[in-house]
Amino acid sequence: MAVTVPGVGGDITVATGSGDVLNLAAQIGNLLSTISTNIQSVSGASIPAAPTVAGTSSEVVLSGSSSISTTIPAGYNYVVDTGSKNTVTGSDVAIITGTVGGSYNVTGTSTVAVQGGTNTVKATGNYVLSTSSTSNNGIIASGTGTVATNGSSTVRSGGSNVVLSNGSNELVVGASGATTITASGNGSGVLGAGGAITANITGGAATVAAGNSTTTVTLSGSNAVAFGGTGTTAGALSVVDAGTNDTIATFASNATVVASGSTQSLVFGGTGLLDFVGGAGASTVIGGTGGSEVMTVGAGGIVFSAGTNNMSTIVGSANAGLATIFGGSGSQINLNESISGTTGGAFLLASGGQETLNAALSNTNNLFSGGADSTGAVSMVGGSGSNTFFAGSGADTMTGGTSSNLFAFFAANTKGGTDYITNFNANDILVLSGYDTTLSAAKLLSTATTGQGGVTITLSDSTKITFTNLTDTTALTNRITYS
Repeated sequence: MAVTVPGVGGDITVATGSGDVLNLAAQIGNLLSTISTNIQSVSGASIPAAPTVAGTSSEVVLSGSSSISTTIPAGYNYVVDTGSKNTVTGSDVAIITGTVGGSYNVTGTSTVAVQGGTNTVKATGNYVLSTSSTSNNGIIASGTGTVATNGSSTVRSGGSNVVLSNGSNELVVGASGATTITASGNGSGVLGAGGAITANITGGAATVAAGNSTTTVTLSGSNAVAFGGTGTTAGALSVVDAGTNDTIATFASNATVVASGSTQSLVFGGTGLLDFVGGAGASTVIGGTGGSEVMTVGAGGIVFSAGTNNMSTIVGSANAGLATIFGGSGSQINLNESISGTTGGAFLLASGGQETLNAALSNTNNLFSGGADSTGAVSMVGGSGSNTFFAGSGADTMTGGTSSNLFAFFAANTKGGTDYITNFNANDILVLSGYDTTLSAAKLLSTATTGQGGVTITLSDSTKITFTNLTDTTALTNRITYS
């Protein structure tokens, strides 16, 4: 669609094609064709004073072939720039640029409709800025207004702005104030640099970096990456992940991530607090070193790996799927699933070092593994559901729940350490597999020792199992399976 405006000798065609994204130039052209307008056409930097005729508007057309730098005199309402890379400063004006490009500085209540070329636009006051798909723009918006871009633009928002980003590979920087962003093009970038940012991103392959801005973002495209901030000034990050194949890394930001989509989410925790809510898709969360996470398991389940010295709590939603949880050295993981039905439950797997896998507040059926670190010390605590414990290579302390518990020792896993079972009861079973075939449950009990620490049996690889709540072997009779 051609953009035409009234000129001194007739209509002027400013641009062809689609025009700016908000169609402002065409709207201004249509308006000018219906009102009484005093028109000046100049080819140099000197612009005469605006005519003062009651009931009329004033328009100046910049038509020179050489670049100029000019300030629009007060009283002109409209500027049409058909020149060559001009620098134009104005207040309370509506500017239509040509397709060559230029620099435009506006204050007051102004409009800039960019039709093409490479442009720099600086705006304060109140404004509406709109660019075309054939333009390449650097925009600094330091007041209150709407910035609509198409093509390739970088927008620095330093006030209270609504940014409508429609082009590919466009960047919006929230420098100060409050910025609301809608980004539909592929490869969009959002960078926090001190302001508050609210972003809705529907395009693919977007990148969001919170920096030191408080950032709230909804991802509904695909292959997006969202980063929290770093250092002591990191801004808070809130993400609703409704997209596909997105990756979120929280770094030092305190973060909330809600996985509302049906596909997988990949989330990396950092040193800040992470509150994660799973959805219908399977989610993977990697805990940060020294971090703290609270995770709600959604219908798709969760795979969680704790970082070193990590403090994490996992809770279950009403329709929670399976949770697979890997501990970390110095970490403490609390499984607080209290749900009804047959869903939920968890695999809790120690990784190494000293760690705690605590499901005391869980009512689901859970499986624990002590891991392969022979120098490790793992505390495993079951809940009110049925619990299965696999002893690892290190020193494990196992506490069963109030229901039935199975404690399994395999010769391929144990390494001659000392393990503790703190509350063996009549509902529990001890399974011993792969040890000396000449031994039996009865022989083990006959050589058991009793002391202040409880009852201890010794396996053929010198692994000792101490039942700290027992004073004799009666409770172990017919409760040991030896194979």
